[in-house]
Amino acid sequence: MIVFGNGFKKAVAQAVESAMESERKTSQKKFTNWSGLHSEITKLKEEAETYKVEKDRRQEEADRREREIQHKLGLHKVQVEHERTQATEAAKLEIERTGLDRDQKRFEEQMQFHQERFEKEVTYQRGLLEKMLERLPTAEVYADLTPHGNGNGAERETVRR
Repeated sequence: MIVFGNGFKKAVAQAVESAMESERKTSQKKFTNWSGLHSEITKLKEEAETYKVEKDRRQEEADRREREIQHKLGLHKVQVEHERTQATEAAKLEIERTGLDRDQKRFEEQMQFHQERFEKEVTYQRGLLEKMLERLPTAEVYADLTPHGNGNGAERETVRR
């Protein structure tokens, strides 16, 4: 067995103390680092939660805007369909009105034609009647309206030509 002196013991004790101090400082630094990291992790978790809440809020906002857009698009489609229906009806009414205008014009033309034709026919008939009356001999009619006793009290007419 080897025996060492007091100086050696002191040197070993100092080396052990130095190593322990160094290890204590390293451990303390690691603990401080771990403690700092733990607070950093907690902070990052809080930030992550804040970002998640913000993301959800923004997603809800985007979804709300999308629903509004879809609603407006639906309203626009309904409005376009309504305007198309109104335009179709207006076009049909315009066509019918045009047809009625043509029918009315044709009716007026036919009425004018019939009026003129009737007037010509009446003029022709009147002229024909006048010519016939000119050619007929004149006849005088005598009527005897005195009662002739036929027994029943009725009067009898006598007509001569």
